[in-house]
Amino acid sequence: EEDEEDGDDDGVDEDDEGKDAEKDKKPDASPPKKKSRNLEGKIPRHELEIEQVSKLPKVKVITNHLREGCARSRLIGARAATAEVLVFIDSHNEMESGTWLQHLLLPIVENPRTLSMQTIDGLDDRGEHNYGPPATPSFGVIDERFVFGYNTQRFEQHGRGETPNDREPFETPFGPGSLFAMRRDEFWRLGGYDEGIFIWGAENTELALKTWMCGGRIVMVPCSRVAHIYRTHVKEVGHWPPHVPQRLVQSLNLTMKGKKFLVRKGRADHFTKIVTRNNIRVMEVWLRDHEAKKRYYKENFGDSDLSNIPEWYQYVEAMHDDPYIQKQIKHRDENKCHDFEWFDKYVYTRLLGMHHPWHDESVEMRKKKKTVKVGGKGKVRGGGGNVPVAAAKGNAAHDVSCGLHRANSCEACPQGHGATWCNGDCEWIFEKKRCVAVGSVTCGQHTALSCRECPQGNGEAWCNGECFWNKTIGDCQPRESHAHPIYRRLIRQKPFQPVVDQNGDHVNIVMVRTPFKRDKRSWDLFQEYKNEVLFLGISSFENFPLPGPNPWSETYPEDTYTGLLPGFLHNMREPEKFFPSNVTHVLMAQSDWTEVYPKVDLPKKYDFAYSGSIQEIEKKCHGWSMYNKNWTFVLEALDLMCDLNMTGVLFATKKGDLKCEIPDKCKHLIIREEFLGQRDMFRYMRQSRFVFLPQISDASPRVAAQALALDTPILMNKHIFGGWKYVIPGETGEFFHDMSNFQQQFTKILQNPKQYHPRDHWKANYGHDRMAQKFTDYVKNNFAALAKLPPNTTMLTPIFT
Repeated sequence: EEDEEDGDDDGVDEDDEGKDAEKDKKPDASPPKKKSRNLEGKIPRHELEIEQVSKLPKVKVITNHLREGCARSRLIGARAATAEVLVFIDSHNEMESGTWLQHLLLPIVENPRTLSMQTIDGLDDRGEHNYGPPATPSFGVIDERFVFGYNTQRFEQHGRGETPNDREPFETPFGPGSLFAMRRDEFWRLGGYDEGIFIWGAENTELALKTWMCGGRIVMVPCSRVAHIYRTHVKEVGHWPPHVPQRLVQSLNLTMKGKKFLVRKGRADHFTKIVTRNNIRVMEVWLRDHEAKKRYYKENFGDSDLSNIPEWYQYVEAMHDDPYIQKQIKHRDENKCHDFEWFDKYVYTRLLGMHHPWHDESVEMRKKKKTVKVGGKGKVRGGGGNVPVAAAKGNAAHDVSCGLHRANSCEACPQGHGATWCNGDCEWIFEKKRCVAVGSVTCGQHTALSCRECPQGNGEAWCNGECFWNKTIGDCQPRESHAHPIYRRLIRQKPFQPVVDQNGDHVNIVMVRTPFKRDKRSWDLFQEYKNEVLFLGISSFENFPLPGPNPWSETYPEDTYTGLLPGFLHNMREPEKFFPSNVTHVLMAQSDWTEVYPKVDLPKKYDFAYSGSIQEIEKKCHGWSMYNKNWTFVLEALDLMCDLNMTGVLFATKKGDLKCEIPDKCKHLIIREEFLGQRDMFRYMRQSRFVFLPQISDASPRVAAQALALDTPILMNKHIFGGWKYVIPGETGEFFHDMSNFQQQFTKILQNPKQYHPRDHWKANYGHDRMAQKFTDYVKNNFAALAKLPPNTTMLTPIFT
């Protein structure tokens, strides 16, 4: 409570401004008492609770003597905090589980420039303490009033297959301000909050804009739940709008004589004036001269030039001498932050499939009254034209043009005719044999509505094709192209992978990763453009470029591909035996690009981990993929290891209720897991003493690379086609030949764990930057003419799926 007189309750200016002046002449409120008492002479309950809480270990209670508002109060707390991570939680929130903090912190561990936000469920605001329904995954958005809300339509329309699920953290443009965590050094790097933001409003949008525009990211964490009290029934149980301290009414000149302070053609109360003033501060600093700011002013104040509206322009003029604003500008410039145009393109539109609410497309949508739900718990707040791009095509019957006919959706266009019936509003993705809306992107092995949708919780590994992983902001973004006009069509073919430069732009190089002669479309494109686009081979699939022993695989003469391409990145032991002299080859494979992962020391719970495949679970784990995984040898090895009471985890050997069969004696020792996301898989690998790789037909074993990067030794089959170079006996792992020396080799690892330092070896020899530089030198030294690289090219990277 503050010891000063409140402003008028409704905060609405009357025509005669004298009422406020008369009120200002009243005597000051009574001096504060040392201990407040209620009518019965007792100390109020909340003061007793504060006193009790202050006695708890590690708790420090700070009482503001004036009403500081949300942003300023959080700053006071942040300055008093000393831990590495700041966690902000307003008092009207209640934690829902014992693991909310662990889930909230994990994205920050993975990317230190992360602002991690909890997922909000509703809590009744009438004192009944009743929970509302669990919140569905929702993006944080803004409407044309610059008011924060939620958008669930993106999820509801496109389904779980193309949107973040309800377990993995997902990125969002904006978020609420009352519950989040971020590193303390990151918070202050961004300048904290603008201390000139008073009471409530705009502090969350300001922090969101500066986080994204200055090199960070924001994620919502579905597994960190909080119950939040919304003011759903506030008019029944409380006071609305909130009162504004008289000192602010005066100091901010909220009662400028003769001025009505109109907002959206209505007279603003004092609280709305404060919120609007806060918004103007954010607009001026972070939108600067962008057209969106002018349109916000036009829509809310009736004039795009605020200098024509003195009651509002006074706040812009005051910023020139405002030390808090100057501090924010200083941090903005020192951090070399992006502008709002970048934010709209690479954050808002990329994540949501729609432009900011003041964009021409959004304005046009509002005119057509095609709004979406914005706001918590099903409340419609206008929507600000926040309609996904794909949604503009609608879902009505026959609302999509397929070329010469119409259908309910692009997926319904082909009617069994494939690409020939997929035109108009739609286009055919040959890799997936799918008809999708124009504007959809290929992410490598899958498609998505936008690059933002590509990762599906798998991060960089699932951000490929027409998208690239921006390491600076930890984000999947669309790429531009300086390549041949046919390039986009080429990389939509399954055998071909794109290459990008240091800016993430496509260059005139295509990597060939699989056999493709039987794929007529890919073969014809290659024959037509092989003299205009640089095609290079890369070891990625089975024994390619050589045929593999798998009975389910395509067979072809051994020299079919070894002399077809001018260059090849391979993993062979004796390449000279297979490549003719005119092919320039280099020992390098797809798995070499695996990054070094953060060092996390977890206790070892399992003796080994093995990665299988769920493709043949229904076939009793018998078929092409499990042949490549050498499952028959795994069963033989399990028989021995279970006799020794060894424990292990078998990835991708379970699908629902179906599991790959293992010996009965192993079932209490071995965990069979489903296909896991990288986070869960890596946790198991870190907790294992070694990773078991029995396969032979594998040109580029990514699991081996991941294990070493996670600091887990590997036990590898000596006969493997590729990846053999990763094993340095006694340092990164061991080889075994067959069952005759299998036990001897894994015993070395189990008995001498401190002898192995796989992560150090990986860091010194592999990883993205090292491999990208090696690949760049290889291309420049051998294929400069055909590659046609831009003169400023410094780094090249194949985009893997």
